Amino acid sequence: MQKTRPDPVFFDPVLFLIFYSQLIHERIPSFFNKIYLNENKIKNRNIFFGFLFGFITIVLFQGYRVLLLCIDHYSIALLPSLVVVIAFCSVFSFINFDEITASLKVLIRGLAVACGIYNILLFPSVPIVENDFNGLAKAILFLAWMTAALSAILAIWRPSWLLICGFYPFWLKSFAGQITGFHYHTQLDILPVHQIPAYVSISVIFFHLILIYGRRNRNVRHLNTENLQVYKVGANNIILFIAIALQGANYFYSGVEKASLDGGYLHWALNNEIQNIFFVSLYNKQLLWGESKNLVTFVVDLFSYVSHLAPIFIFIIQLGALFVFTNRLLLIILFSLFDVLHFGIFALVGANFVTWFMVNLAIIAAVNKLPCSTFNWKLGVVGAILILISPFYAKVARLGWYDSLAVNSAYFEVLENNGRRTRIPGTAFGFYSYPITHMSFGFPPGNYLPTSTNGGTRSNRIREQSIQCDFDTQQSMFSKRWNENVIVNFIKSFHEQILDTVGEDGRWSNDLYLHHFWSAPSVVKNFESVDMRSVNEYILVIDSVCLEPGTGNVAHKPYYNEFRINVNK
Repeated sequence: MQKTRPDPVFFDPVLFLIFYSQLIHERIPSFFNKIYLNENKIKNRNIFFGFLFGFITIVLFQGYRVLLLCIDHYSIALLPSLVVVIAFCSVFSFINFDEITASLKVLIRGLAVACGIYNILLFPSVPIVENDFNGLAKAILFLAWMTAALSAILAIWRPSWLLICGFYPFWLKSFAGQITGFHYHTQLDILPVHQIPAYVSISVIFFHLILIYGRRNRNVRHLNTENLQVYKVGANNIILFIAIALQGANYFYSGVEKASLDGGYLHWALNNEIQNIFFVSLYNKQLLWGESKNLVTFVVDLFSYVSHLAPIFIFIIQLGALFVFTNRLLLIILFSLFDVLHFGIFALVGANFVTWFMVNLAIIAAVNKLPCSTFNWKLGVVGAILILISPFYAKVARLGWYDSLAVNSAYFEVLENNGRRTRIPGTAFGFYSYPITHMSFGFPPGNYLPTSTNGGTRSNRIREQSIQCDFDTQQSMFSKRWNENVIVNFIKSFHEQILDTVGEDGRWSNDLYLHHFWSAPSVVKNFESVDMRSVNEYILVIDSVCLEPGTGNVAHKPYYNEFRINVNK
């Protein structure tokens, strides 16, 4: 008797993902199977299903990225998008962890903890400058913050709520930009906790919809439990691997960025002096321990031994991210080293990448649940391809510059009625401490050194000229960004907000906050003694200096610029 087969239904998603993938071996010539699918070597695994499922999850993720673009460009989309995302998570909150493998479950819960901690600590206290949304801006901010905090807790049991965990940090920065007029374009600090949770949540929901629909569809009922389990494990692993590729790409392309600097492919690794950014951080007063002479002396001595090896080490492990899928132990070692790197950056530069640190821990914990045999050269090739093409389906960090000895040290001071000037710690600006520390609004007209606020430059020529503090250009990296109205209006409203919250003695502080850069204890202490009611001016100071090689002492002070904002007018 001739064997019958259910008629295919071409618009059926389950047929595309399971039925067709199972039958593809019968639909194409056997030599094609042997050459391209390695039929004899692959057991209980369907390559076609894997590639198709992964491709569809990436396409769905692009829909989420389109939503982010709409939010970023059209303010009218801000509130509807928040409502839609909350509704979306609510609709699919019936999905639990029953069909999710142990490794993906660990990743989801690890991401929920990471973005939950960040979102809870990142309380959105911002001044109302341009748009108060009919007097509801503060209420909307508070409700969004509460929703993000609760969603992180709910995501421990219901993976759909992980979407809000990732969506909220990006949405918050866009919403704050509409309220203040000071648009928050810096996304580097939140990149892992807003992309990876969103991708994982969307993909898990899609996976469960396939299972639910498949169980009700007559065309796939012939699949036995063993075959179905293969598909389930494969789908879960694909979600996990693409999430890892998203994070690995940030490190790999940062290594590529260093290789693409104008000195040559290996020039950064062999010639960059990373102790320079440590000296700049000391001068910028952004190290919590930087006022301890003994510790500073110890670190300077340490750099004399490791200054040439450290860039090579960083360069190798960042480019090594391309090969993380070839071996489980290699993946765990590399992501552990990335966290060591982040800890070192915080200790020696003062830059806080806690979100990256926590996401890496979640990845390590998740991978530890997989058997070693999961990783091999075939997965390594596929994983490398995912990382290489990642800029086409995700936003990827590209961190690469030379560390020079020239810095435009920028900060604000307050001027009291008695003529006393006191430096404001970057931490005082709370939610906006990151863009203000980086001077995202630009520099006012004037002469500056051709480097950034951390001494960075993409030009090897400028790096070499910084040693003698003799430059052939005075063009500022920030002159084209300058927006006077934005910063003036922001500072005035910021000061009014402070006056509404000061104590009886007029003192105020905002140091207990999850900042990207903290400030030296002496700066914080001096500022806490200021009576904010007596302040009449904020002064933007840009102190351009060149430091001595090897010691970090001030060698030259070629330029000094000020921009004053009268908060009483």
